[in-house]
This record gives sequence, structure tokens and C-alpha cells, in this order.
Amino acid sequence: MSPTDPIAATSILNKLGLSKNVTSVIEGESLFNDGTGVALFVCIKNIVNDTSEYSFLELMGREILGALAIGIGVSFVMCKLLRSTKDPTKHIMISLFSVSCVYVVCEYFEFSGVIASVVCGMYFAKQLDKYENWRQVVDSENFYLHFWDAADALLNSMLFVLIGFSILYIPNHSHLIWLLLSAVVLNFIARFVGVYSSTLLIGKKRPNQYSRMEFTTLMTWSGLKGGLSLALALSTISFLDQNAYEIVMIITYTTLFFTTVVQGLTTSKIYKLVERSKLRRKISRIK
Repeated sequence: MSPTDPIAATSILNKLGLSKNVTSVIEGESLFNDGTGVALFVCIKNIVNDTSEYSFLELMGREILGALAIGIGVSFVMCKLLRSTKDPTKHIMISLFSVSCVYVVCEYFEFSGVIASVVCGMYFAKQLDKYENWRQVVDSENFYLHFWDAADALLNSMLFVLIGFSILYIPNHSHLIWLLLSAVVLNFIARFVGVYSSTLLIGKKRPNQYSRMEFTTLMTWSGLKGGLSLALALSTISFLDQNAYEIVMIITYTTLFFTTVVQGLTTSKIYKLVERSKLRRKISRIK
């Protein structure tokens, strides 16, 4: 359940009116959490099933470092190719080919294709921002951005419809109420501890001059789960017994529903509370 979902975060946060700095941090964290969560899951799964000759650290290093190298290398070449043409249609095809290429190469070498795809996407975004004036000249109608906006909306809709259908098959359990409550509480505690620990590493490099507690509160509440967590949970059927699998699915559905619906719809309120807290802190400092 650790991966926060960039698709859920993007589709919800864009409608809440959060500042660009905050939205960028939440989306970026979701993207890297997404890829790292998959790599971590695969490593632990291989160790539990005793299907790998490597240690945990070797597996994680191989998954992440290899993915970073492939993602940066392929993206660098493809961005050079993109800059060599002024055809917006070719820009779209190059971006599609890039992310497909890094994923296939990583699958061949047994690296994390998800992390490599994240690296590729962020590298392209950074380069396009760098050459914004050039892009506005060669793509004055913004075909590139419109294509990816449409693809994002379509995939978001498909994802949440499928999640809605899958909830119909949630299993029953004799301790269902306790499982539901435990899933919500433990997920919140784990997220809070994880974010707070990260603030000890980044020090004062927090967006919008938030205090440690303000930043932790906002990032904890905006940690939405989505399709990836559900996909990982569904894959455990191959090595868990039926009772354990049902518990995993109940916990996953509960966490996904609570974070997406309850947290997603109230993130803007938490954001406003954090902003007010920051304002009061500044006023008290002036006094």
C-alpha cells in the first residue's frame, strides 16, 4: 500500500486550486513513490518466494540504479531527436516511443520499467520547459500538450471505472469492521511517520516556507492511493493463501477508497488550514 498514485493526485489536485509549488511537490513525490514502491514490492516478493539469488540491497540497487541510467540515457537521445524536428505530430510520436523504449529495455535487463518511465517523463517535462519559447513557435496550437491532456483524462476515467467495478468483488470477513478501521488508521500513521522522517533529511527546503509540521500534515493528507496499489494487491493471489489474500484485498480497497474519496475531497480544506497556520506564524513572528 506504500505507493501514492500520480494519476489520482494529478486528476484531483488540478481541480483544487493549490499553488503550483505545492502541486509540483505532491505530483513529483507521487511519481517517484510510485516507481520505488513497485521496485520494493518486486524485491520483497522475490525474496519471499526465494526466486532470486541476489540480496535485498543488490536487488534494489539493480532495479533503481539501472532504471535511472536507462531512463536518463534514452531520454537524452530522444530529446535531441525531438529538437531536430518542428513537426508537433513527430514530437508526440517521439514522446510515446521514448517511454515505451525505456520500459522494454528495462524489462529485458530486469530493471524497474516504472521508475525509468517516471525519469523519462520528468526529463521531457524539464527539457520542454527549458525550450518553452521554441516550442511555442513550432507548436503554436499546443498539439503536444492537448494530446497528453486528452490521454490523461481518458486513462483517468478508465482507471477509476475499473476500480469501481472491482469493488463489487470485495470479499467478506468475520473481522471486517476491525480490518476497515485498522487499514485507515495504520495507513495514516505510516504515511505521517514516513513524511515526517523525510523532512529531517530535506531540512528547510520545503515549498512555500512551510514549517515541518505544516508540510508533514499537507503531504500526509494528500498521499492518495490508486490503481497501482490495487494491482500489486491483486498480484498477491499467486503466493498467498485464500484467507491472507482476502485480508490484503479488504485493506487495499478500504485504504484506496478512504484516501481517494475522503482525503481527495478534503485536501483543499487541509491546504487552506495549513496556509492559515503559516500566516498566523508569520504574524506572530512580526509582533
